[in-house]
Amino acid sequence: MNDIPSRRGAMLASLGLSGALALAGCAKSAPTGEDVSATEDLMREHGVLRRILVVYRAVAPMLRANPAQVDAVALGQAADL
Repeated sequence: MNDIPSRRGAMLASLGLSGALALAGCAKSAPTGEDVSATEDLMREHGVLRRILVVYRAVAPMLRANPAQVDAVALGQAADL
């Protein structure tokens, strides 16, 4: 019964870190030769912002519990976006 919080923490850690790593591939620039309308570009940007918010929600409890467990560089890059 004592290992349930540690499993939950590990699950949240893996979710948060994998989400942060996935954000690295979500650059704003479109692939070469792709013509994107302004509406589509805005929708893509909102999608990236929503994914960042999901990562922040997953990482917030980890920051409260053990800040050293979270990759600060990945969070900084997400905020820089």
